[in-house]
Amino acid sequence: YQRRVRDSCKNACFFVLLLAISQCYATATVWLSAFGDDSNTGTSSGDAVLSLTRAYALAKGKTNHITLASGVVELQSITLSYDLTIIGESGNPSLSKFVCRTASSSITTNSLQITLNGLSIESCSKPITVGYSSTSASGKARVTNCAFSDNTYDFVYRDGHSTIYVADTVLSGGKSIVSSSRYYSTSRATLTATFANVKFSGMPQSLFDFTSQNSLSLDLNITQCTFSAPKQTLDTAWIAIDSSTQSLRLDRVTFVGPVGTSKCGVSVSDSAKAYIVDSSFQDHSGAPALCVSKQAKVNVAGSEFLGNEGNSTVNGAPIGAAISLSDATLAVGGTTFRRNSVFGQAGGAGIYCFNGALTVGQSTLTYNRAAEDAADACWGCKVVAFSNTINRNSAGPNPHACGLDS
Repeated sequence: YQRRVRDSCKNACFFVLLLAISQCYATATVWLSAFGDDSNTGTSSGDAVLSLTRAYALAKGKTNHITLASGVVELQSITLSYDLTIIGESGNPSLSKFVCRTASSSITTNSLQITLNGLSIESCSKPITVGYSSTSASGKARVTNCAFSDNTYDFVYRDGHSTIYVADTVLSGGKSIVSSSRYYSTSRATLTATFANVKFSGMPQSLFDFTSQNSLSLDLNITQCTFSAPKQTLDTAWIAIDSSTQSLRLDRVTFVGPVGTSKCGVSVSDSAKAYIVDSSFQDHSGAPALCVSKQAKVNVAGSEFLGNEGNSTVNGAPIGAAISLSDATLAVGGTTFRRNSVFGQAGGAGIYCFNGALTVGQSTLTYNRAAEDAADACWGCKVVAFSNTINRNSAGPNPHACGLDS
């Protein structure tokens, strides 16, 4: 009996020791605060350091973890020599904030990983730089529950294989979400970027513009996100890709606006590929909401195009309202086109097709409107069509109609 008691006591003590050690490692961090001092140890909120450079000097190779206290701290340039995690003290991005006093300040990963959670970054030129000037590098950025606003570029990728993962975050203002560094060639760059449950808004220029980066190998995945510019006049595209080495997947994504733009909302061209599932394109005017051209291949399934307006007199915008297809391949299934319209041009309010391979099945096109010389549902090339519902559109029979009901 006494032996069993001794063994039980030993096991209990060992368990308590392990628990204490695990808690120690779990809470090990360097505290960073606007009210700190770089002569402090950084081991507690009351003994926080003042600068990011000092915090990283204390954290690297040890805790590799920084806690940003509530308040506003300058984002300083650091280059990682160890993986680094920075979290906001409360988990509320509006309370723990980095701002750039020097616009070019950036956290550069090289071949390591930066992880951010529960904080915000504002007014920087390029706050996160991923990758390195070497094909062997594999830099990563993981951002969750954050807010980025009024940065020129939120992320810059360089040579090598860069990975960017952003979730449960708000990205607003600024110029663009992702850009290549002008100091490095994209001829040997690979970028895998995933955005999940992210809200994009207030962007004066194209958010994801990968045009003229033909040598970039791109895999862009966007899931359960919202691109919002309702009734805003912005001559900008949401997403543009234009190379056979670039692919895009949209899953449960909502696009709203902008208006009066000469650029397509989403543009896929020059042999690029896109897969669009359960997504919504709404109230886009000027150019079409989706453009597919120059040997690109796009599949659209279970999606909707609602209230888009096409007007090619707006700075030479492409023809069409919901979708424009030109010299490319498009397959549409289980998709709704409703209340789209074209003005002052020939072309389809639902789909405009010029010399393309078009398949449309099990889709509904209703209440679409076109000028007298245009086709309301689909205009242009012949189509492989099956099980579509076509009714209550404005125009009558047109010789240029695709024949979606045949």
